[in-house]
Amino acid sequence: MRLRNNLILLVIATALPLVTLAALTSYLLVSHEQANFARAVMDRNRAFMSAVDAELKGHVTSLQALTSLRSILHGDLKAAYEDLVAVQRTQPWWLDVFLSTPDGQQLVNSLVPYGSALPAPIDPSSVRRSASDRQPVISGIIDRPLVGKLGISVRVPVMRQNEVAYVLSAVVDPASFDALIQQQNLPEGWISGLVDAQDRFVARVPPRPLGTLAGDAYRAQVATSSEGWFRGPTVEGRDTFTAFARSGYSSWSVGFAVPAEVVLASARRTAWALSGVALLCLGLAIIAAIRVGRRISTPIGHLVDQIPTLGEGRPIEIRTGIQEVQELAGAMRTVSAAISERQRLSELERKVLADSDRSKDEFLAMLSHELRNPLAALTNAATVLRLAPPGEDALKAQQVIERQTKQMARLVEDLLDVSRITLGKASLHFEPVELSALVRDALRTSQQAAKLAHHEIDTDLAPAWVSGDRARLEQVVVNLLGNAIKFTPTGKRILLSVRDTHGVARIAVTDAGIGIPKDELARVFELFVQGPQDMSRARGGMGVGLAIVKRLVELHGGQVTAASAGPGTGSTFTVTLPSTPAPPTVQPPERPERSASHRLDVLVVEDNADARDSLMSLLELKGHRVRGAADGRSALDSIAQELPDLAFVDIGLPDVDGYAIAREVRTRPGMKSVVLVALTGYGQPDDQAQALSAGFDLHVTKPIAADHLDRVLSEFAGRA
Repeated sequence: MRLRNNLILLVIATALPLVTLAALTSYLLVSHEQANFARAVMDRNRAFMSAVDAELKGHVTSLQALTSLRSILHGDLKAAYEDLVAVQRTQPWWLDVFLSTPDGQQLVNSLVPYGSALPAPIDPSSVRRSASDRQPVISGIIDRPLVGKLGISVRVPVMRQNEVAYVLSAVVDPASFDALIQQQNLPEGWISGLVDAQDRFVARVPPRPLGTLAGDAYRAQVATSSEGWFRGPTVEGRDTFTAFARSGYSSWSVGFAVPAEVVLASARRTAWALSGVALLCLGLAIIAAIRVGRRISTPIGHLVDQIPTLGEGRPIEIRTGIQEVQELAGAMRTVSAAISERQRLSELERKVLADSDRSKDEFLAMLSHELRNPLAALTNAATVLRLAPPGEDALKAQQVIERQTKQMARLVEDLLDVSRITLGKASLHFEPVELSALVRDALRTSQQAAKLAHHEIDTDLAPAWVSGDRARLEQVVVNLLGNAIKFTPTGKRILLSVRDTHGVARIAVTDAGIGIPKDELARVFELFVQGPQDMSRARGGMGVGLAIVKRLVELHGGQVTAASAGPGTGSTFTVTLPSTPAPPTVQPPERPERSASHRLDVLVVEDNADARDSLMSLLELKGHRVRGAADGRSALDSIAQELPDLAFVDIGLPDVDGYAIAREVRTRPGMKSVVLVALTGYGQPDDQAQALSAGFDLHVTKPIAADHLDRVLSEFAGRA
């Protein structure tokens, strides 16, 4: 009996430390699991807060972009109203957008017709705060009677000459934040709420009335800390653990509430398991400890030995029947693969960054080369004109200046084309176009530019009609032909063909040039990508021509492809477009010829003295009487004193801009007969539309070539 009791005592004595260890381990595991759970919920909460901030910043960024509208900057309230109405249609979550004075008085509102009475200011304090701080302001949830529901006001200041001229506001629908919460896909029973800076609900799952206060426990926690984890009741009284985070950007906060039974379920499971383990340990403590210890320690020790080899691609080997150890081995394999993949991605990222840096350096070198060459020629020609007497040398210098000026204008226009096309601002005028005739026009254009002097051009042109912009399609052909000429040796042939096959029109440009390596075919239409060139850069160009071709063809609903068998075999560029039936033949009306020989009284309004004097000299050489003005006020005085026939007016003047001059001239009695030409560096389609709406007869971009100037003078001589 004593022996049996001693054996029992021995088993109990042996089991007690193991039970104690099991209890301590269980407590630590539960604490660790709950800490991990809380950390995961808080991370998820922070991510959602970041999404909310991103949504708010998106609205702020959109408003800040609108502050650069010319209608707003120039105080044209009617145009500003039209712009705001158009913008609101593109913003699905904006209930209203309006412009107000810095003290909150509304000037225009997208929901109120222009000229109608505007509503009284709502929340003017946030308008004044945005104006005084010169920073965006985001309000809390507030009633918006004009839209018939609650909304959030987002306000940004409008700066003009370093002063706050207006405050631009948008009323955002809170439903946009409901959509963000729904995207979280919360587990059943979880609660999430978005609360504004006044502790009122903006959005919630499950829903609560907008603008109602959050729970007392939540408000107390948010008032004392920017983020945290606490246990307390929700506004409905449910026992939850809640993770909260307050935004430093908007002072809004987000809370994720998890039912307490979900968080504590693991502890209950562990308690039941502990009871079973304790009973089992009392019966099998010693044997289980020895056998299980051996089975676990040996494979884990083997895994520990393999930790230094993680990421080297070596297999993680383990032989054991213990599932947990196998899972640990599987996790180590996953970590090893992730380390290897990260190393591979890091190497790829370094390569991409190196390629990007190299492309940037190559483009800057290329642009420098393309600009310095004509600048050098212009500088030399200007010196020759200054030193040489009238004669052949002076004439050659003038021709150099004309050629190099056209070259620089072409470079700038190519870069602007890339910008306009990439941003989707290219303006296309669609009309029936016959491609074979267009190709012949493109050939004549290239011949006039002396590009075809050293090559044989063969054509195989069949009639093919498409709907497109004639000028842009001719630009496509000229660019493809110029590319073929650039990379085709002197004396070699270039073939241009046009075909219409089964409703598809094709333009093909085939050269006998240096060809394209197969691995480069996919990149030839990328921006700033060029064929190989030596240090002399004799072929020239900036690598934008084919990129312009690709985008223009795509805007016409077609595609362009490149084909080559490799270096030295030449290449073929093919444009395919949807063909259309030939239109009925219409005899164009005869237009009377106009002459520019009539002597005109011309006013040149330009604040740049060199540009003003050179244009005045050119007009005087053409036999016209010319006056000049350096600013808007003196221009209006000059027009009032002696009415000119025609006025070239710069838009960007130091006191009164060109638009204001045009509007003033068109409203003054006796001045309406003056022909107004906007001469400006602003060349976007909306710039042209703004000039015409202000009262200009014509919009011309700088620099104006001599032949273009002649056409302008001829066009308006009869009217003058």
